[in-house]
Amino acid sequence: VIHGYCTEAMSQLSQLSGEELLAALAQLWEKNTILVFWMQRVFQYLDRFFTKSSSEYPDLFRAALQCFTDTVYTKVKDKCVAAMVDVVNRERDGYEINQDVLRLLVEMLCTVGDSGPKVVKQKEGDRNSADRLFWQSQSRGLYKEHFEVLLLAATRDYYKSKVAGWMAAYSCPVFLQEIQRRLEDEESRLSRYLDSSSEKELKAVVQHELILQTAKELVEMATGAHSMFV
Repeated sequence: VIHGYCTEAMSQLSQLSGEELLAALAQLWEKNTILVFWMQRVFQYLDRFFTKSSSEYPDLFRAALQCFTDTVYTKVKDKCVAAMVDVVNRERDGYEINQDVLRLLVEMLCTVGDSGPKVVKQKEGDRNSADRLFWQSQSRGLYKEHFEVLLLAATRDYYKSKVAGWMAAYSCPVFLQEIQRRLEDEESRLSRYLDSSSEKELKAVVQHELILQTAKELVEMATGAHSMFV
């Protein structure tokens, strides 16, 4: 059932790119999560008394995730990850993006490749809010290997190119305000849709490009600290 569903969806995904691909893939991941959850409920007897004691057959969650990985993820991951990085940079440039789509795809990346995944039900927000199904993994899946590495490289390039223009156009006080705003933006990004495991690495890259690489030039600017003592 899951293989057939993913195969049919893949025929449509293969024709998409960019944000259209991301939206369609996020929708597939969300619907597939619902399908897997209820199938496991129906066949939970097998999971409890057959696959649990079998080294040959994986439980339904692992089998379903492997099916999704083989049928969908491995075929679209390169286009997906590249498009995700592009969307993050678009938001950095001030454009509105679909954060829900990115949150779902980050969940997907943190789940694919995990050895003990399961789908759980949990309320979002207060007790009156609707239940949400999501994958719970023991590791970060392929998030760091397939996405974070590219995100950090793209972040480094993005700020390196921006800094050159800011140094030419801004006074020292305005430049420092821009740095503060960008640091706050990245902090917000981590809480809104990126995985928290990226915090240390992402902050290190941003601080290196915005602070460490510009400190000497800022001090020597006509409106910088050096001019105050001349």
